[in-house]
Amino acid sequence: DRHLRPFTPSIRHVAGFQVKRITRFLKTNPIFIGDEVNKVNQVLTNYIIQQIETNNVLPWQTPWSKDSALPQNLVSGKAYRGVNALLLSFGKSPYWMTRKQIVGAGGSFKGAKSAPCVYFQIKESKQESKTEGERSRYAMMKYYRVFNVADCEGIELPKSDIEFKENNSIQRCEDLIAGYPNPPKITNDKPSNSAFYAPHADEIVTPMIGQFDDSEKYYSTLFHEMGHSTGHPSRLNRELRNTFKSHKYSKEELVAELTAAFLCREVGIDSETDQSISYIKNWLSVLKDNPEWIVWAAQNAQKAFDHIKSTED
Repeated sequence: DRHLRPFTPSIRHVAGFQVKRITRFLKTNPIFIGDEVNKVNQVLTNYIIQQIETNNVLPWQTPWSKDSALPQNLVSGKAYRGVNALLLSFGKSPYWMTRKQIVGAGGSFKGAKSAPCVYFQIKESKQESKTEGERSRYAMMKYYRVFNVADCEGIELPKSDIEFKENNSIQRCEDLIAGYPNPPKITNDKPSNSAFYAPHADEIVTPMIGQFDDSEKYYSTLFHEMGHSTGHPSRLNRELRNTFKSHKYSKEELVAELTAAFLCREVGIDSETDQSISYIKNWLSVLKDNPEWIVWAAQNAQKAFDHIKSTED
């Protein structure tokens, strides 16, 4: 096994069809060791799929500055390797602890979600080898649960090496956000390695504004997640769950990005609007045979824009 290299920021968002392709591969090709696909493999596969579906991005591609530390145990300081490095790359911070370690440090994991972590246990066969007369040994894959320290209470995180820039808030953007009626909770006041909208909690999470290359990229990312949030049942009630099972994911992503483009244009962030247009072009191959999709997405993005702006008819 080799350490994963530190993840570096790349594109504005991962094209939906790329995420969908990887998810489809994982669903039909569970992770396995050797020739045996077992319960542990399926747990790991399901976890990765769930994280990709929840965050709508791949963990190795982000448009902001991330902590360069590899996923590691906070107590031992040891970096996780192999598939564990991938499984634990979805966390808000690179630091993880077991339930016992958290309790021992006086912390609390109440409300935090755990992630699987794999280990191998050497077992001895109950039957002797017919040729050598000795019992053979084999490695059995098992897993335990760990919690991301950023989701726990009472545990102090090590100083992050995230590069913060002196990005200032843009008042016209803040005014637009403040005018959002019945808004979701927005968490953006602490370092984060991910940006997403969680329908079940009705919450938007983004990295801090200083983690982005500039303020415009921060607001463009936040506007994208705000676009998703308008689909909540308490607002415009679009289908947001189980989106990888159909083309609804592609259409929903178009809605979110078009909404971001409309909002960026409204506050005068022209460069980010152009970036949104470039992102949408990635969908052309998917939309060729479905020209009505862009019309549907534009109509729903207009409704989302009007809702955020409180200009609904």
